[in-house]
Amino acid sequence: MKFATLKEENTKENETFVLFLQWDNNMENLIKLAEIINSADTCDMYGDYSKFSIDIINLVSEQTVRELCKIDIGVFGPLFSACYGIFSFPHKDFDNL
Repeated sequence: MKFATLKEENTKENETFVLFLQWDNNMENLIKLAEIINSADTCDMYGDYSKFSIDIINLVSEQTVRELCKIDIGVFGPLFSACYGIFSFPHKDFDNL
Protein backbone atom coordinates (compact mmCIF):
# COMPACT_ATOMS: atom_id res chain seq x y z
CA MET A 1 0.00 0.00 0.00
CA LYS A 2 1.22 3.54 -0.83
CA PHE A 3 0.50 6.87 0.84
CA ALA A 4 0.45 10.51 -0.25
CA THR A 5 1.81 13.06 2.21
CA LEU A 6 -0.29 15.98 3.45
CA LYS A 7 1.43 18.67 5.54
CA GLU A 8 -0.30 21.23 7.74
CA GLU A 9 1.64 24.29 8.88
CA ASN A 10 -0.23 25.84 11.79
CA THR A 11 0.71 29.52 11.85
CA LYS A 12 -0.70 30.29 15.29
CA GLU A 13 1.11 27.51 17.12
CA ASN A 14 4.09 27.50 14.74
CA GLU A 15 3.92 23.72 14.45
CA THR A 16 3.80 21.33 11.51
CA PHE A 17 1.80 18.11 11.25
CA VAL A 18 2.26 15.40 8.61
CA LEU A 19 -0.62 13.13 7.65
CA PHE A 20 -0.19 10.15 5.36
CA LEU A 21 -3.28 9.57 3.19
CA GLN A 22 -3.92 6.15 1.70
CA TRP A 23 -3.28 6.41 -2.05
CA ASP A 24 -4.71 3.03 -3.02
CA ASN A 25 -8.39 3.41 -4.04
CA ASN A 26 -8.16 7.16 -3.41
CA MET A 27 -6.05 8.35 -6.33
CA GLU A 28 -8.73 10.42 -8.12
CA ASN A 29 -9.95 12.18 -4.97
CA LEU A 30 -6.41 12.93 -3.80
CA ILE A 31 -5.48 14.36 -7.19
CA LYS A 32 -8.51 16.68 -6.97
CA LEU A 33 -7.60 17.64 -3.40
CA ALA A 34 -4.04 18.40 -4.54
CA GLU A 35 -5.38 20.68 -7.29
CA ILE A 36 -7.42 22.63 -4.73
CA ILE A 37 -4.57 22.87 -2.22
CA ASN A 38 -2.00 23.86 -4.85
CA SER A 39 -4.25 26.59 -6.27
CA ALA A 40 -5.09 28.14 -2.88
CA ASP A 41 -3.71 31.63 -2.33
CA THR A 42 -2.95 32.25 1.35
CA CYS A 43 -0.75 35.33 0.88
CA ASP A 44 -3.36 37.72 2.33
CA MET A 45 -4.33 35.58 5.31
CA TYR A 46 -3.25 36.77 8.73
CA GLY A 47 -3.59 35.34 12.20
CA ASP A 48 -5.08 32.02 13.09
CA TYR A 49 -4.94 29.68 10.08
CA SER A 50 -3.08 26.75 8.59
CA LYS A 51 -1.34 26.34 5.26
CA PHE A 52 -1.49 22.94 3.57
CA SER A 53 0.71 21.22 1.02
CA ILE A 54 0.39 17.77 -0.48
CA ASP A 55 2.79 15.47 -2.30
CA ILE A 56 1.08 13.01 -4.65
CA ILE A 57 4.23 12.36 -6.71
CA ASN A 58 6.60 10.87 -4.14
CA LEU A 59 4.43 8.21 -2.54
CA VAL A 60 5.50 6.58 0.73
CA SER A 61 5.34 2.88 1.57
CA GLU A 62 3.16 1.54 4.37
CA GLN A 63 6.27 0.35 6.22
CA THR A 64 7.72 3.86 6.17
CA VAL A 65 4.42 5.31 7.40
CA ARG A 66 4.31 2.84 10.29
CA GLU A 67 7.87 3.67 11.31
CA LEU A 68 7.36 7.44 11.13
CA CYS A 69 4.12 7.26 13.12
CA LYS A 70 6.08 5.74 16.02
CA ILE A 71 8.01 9.00 16.43
CA ASP A 72 6.65 11.02 19.36
CA ILE A 73 8.00 14.57 19.07
CA GLY A 74 4.86 16.64 18.49
CA VAL A 75 3.97 19.38 20.97
CA PHE A 76 0.17 19.62 20.58
CA GLY A 77 -0.28 16.17 19.05
CA PRO A 78 1.65 13.58 17.10
CA LEU A 79 3.89 14.95 14.36
CA PHE A 80 3.07 12.02 12.05
CA SER A 81 -0.24 10.21 11.65
CA ALA A 82 -1.90 8.01 9.02
CA CYS A 83 -5.34 7.91 7.48
CA TYR A 84 -6.41 4.50 6.19
CA GLY A 85 -9.55 3.78 4.19
CA ILE A 86 -11.51 5.21 1.31
CA PHE A 87 -11.37 9.00 1.13
CA SER A 88 -14.71 10.69 0.47
CA PHE A 89 -14.04 14.22 -0.68
CA PRO A 90 -16.91 16.65 -1.49
CA HIS A 91 -14.93 18.36 -4.26
CA LYS A 92 -18.09 19.89 -5.76
CA ASP A 93 -18.26 22.16 -2.70
CA PHE A 94 -14.94 23.70 -3.82
CA ASP A 95 -15.69 24.13 -7.53
CA ASN A 96 -16.74 27.78 -7.21
CA LEU A 97 -14.06 29.00 -4.81
